Amino acid sequence: MERLKERLAVARAWQKSECGGEDQAREVLRTAQDRNLTVHTYDETLAEEICSRLSEHARLMEAWLDAIEQRL
Repeated sequence: MERLKERLAVARAWQKSECGGEDQAREVLRTAQDRNLTVHTYDETLAEEICSRLSEHARLMEAWLDAIEQRL
């Protein structure tokens, strides 16, 4: 439960920071969820689903880093 609160706090902070909107906040949550699901890589279907989203996660992280750098 504590981890869920932390993920929600990160998404809320992202939204409030004006670095990204609601859609990106959802993407942040999805990225965090996928990261946590990687411990279940023995499930090949799940591993393939996560793998198919890695490029989306990379784009999100790049956008996040760019937004942070612009604010510094």
